[in-house]
Amino acid sequence: LGLKAITNLKRINDYEYENGKILDPNSGRLYSLKAKLSQNGSKLNIRGYYGFSTIGRSQTWIRVN
Repeated sequence: LGLKAITNLKRINDYEYENGKILDPNSGRLYSLKAKLSQNGSKLNIRGYYGFSTIGRSQTWIRVN
């Protein structure tokens, strides 16, 4: 649909990212985001949260080739 789901994600090291924003397409709200890539690059574990990272939801996105 052309929506950018993830924006402003900053690389911390080879596998970790933080300070991003993620869009909830159902509500239109933006949440803070941090992410961690698996060592083989096939899975991206993301954590969207509001305020503190303990108050949020995690998902694992799997790369499809």
